[in-house]
Amino acid sequence: MHKMKLRLGLFAACFAAYYVALDFGTDLRNNPFSGEMSWWFDVEPAILFSGFASFFLQALSVYLIFFFNYVKRGLWVTLLIIALSFPVLIGFRYIIQEVLLLKFFGVRNYYFDITFAAYMRDNLYFTFQYSLFSFFFFFHRNSMHTERQRAALELQHKKAELELLRSQVNPHVLFNNLNSIYSLVNAKSDKALTAIEHLSELLRFTLYEKREFIPFSEELSLIERYIALHQFRLDYPIQIAFDCTTNASSFPIPPMSVLTLVENALKHGKYRETTDVILFCAKADVGLTITISNARKNEMKGHAEGGVGLGHLQRRLQLLLPDRHTFTISQNAMRFEVTLNLR
Repeated sequence: MHKMKLRLGLFAACFAAYYVALDFGTDLRNNPFSGEMSWWFDVEPAILFSGFASFFLQALSVYLIFFFNYVKRGLWVTLLIIALSFPVLIGFRYIIQEVLLLKFFGVRNYYFDITFAAYMRDNLYFTFQYSLFSFFFFFHRNSMHTERQRAALELQHKKAELELLRSQVNPHVLFNNLNSIYSLVNAKSDKALTAIEHLSELLRFTLYEKREFIPFSEELSLIERYIALHQFRLDYPIQIAFDCTTNASSFPIPPMSVLTLVENALKHGKYRETTDVILFCAKADVGLTITISNARKNEMKGHAEGGVGLGHLQRRLQLLLPDRHTFTISQNAMRFEVTLNLR
């Protein structure tokens, strides 16, 4: 966890604005504006600046007490420490404006002799109101710091979950083909080198692609390689019809998202007969709409399709595009259809 920074420069600037506003606001209740302005310009500069310095030291001390004690000791212990330090805080002003000011400039803030006890009573109000500034300044900064930490932690969790989802999906998509490639190599088939090339490209993409979004055209190239790999396992051609508009090619999508939909259709769908063709449609206007429809196998009728693969994809989309996607599944006794819209 990153510690909250002191930000003393910001504290000083905010205190100066608060000091001026509070001083004017207090005195203008009883004095005309011209009288207040004349006091600021007629009073001894040493008194004016020493007053600001003494109240600033009080406020800064309270801020530092909060900064170094609040997390370790809690609110009530910190407030108790501040309350016990009030005599010291008031002593700051007494030393500055009643001792040092008189010694070096021959003036003092109080133009009459006053006991230290009376001085303490007279200054409790001022010390409290400037301590109140430190209280609100600290908790405003602390709330901002806490929110930044929460956002950073949430981002770390999001990235970790996305990496976990990708690590779960990718091996499932890729390594299903190893047995078929082994069979091709064992049979010394001419198709073995092509199959290995397709698999190596998919593995390269999985290992080295770290972008959160890629152009749809790159995903389509991976899909073509994956279908070609799947075809090596079959003794009949895969019936799949592509209908992709040219303006869809540059649309950014999460990597291997559409590939997951294709993999689901090949795993659960029926596509041996020409009447059981897999329909792949991609159209782009304001967003990108991808629809994949497949005939259902007899054993899948009456049961849900998709399972883990589609569940992981939906979670990835919720993390990456929480308000910029829709994911719809529709099915009947004959066909299963998934529609993904990205904006």
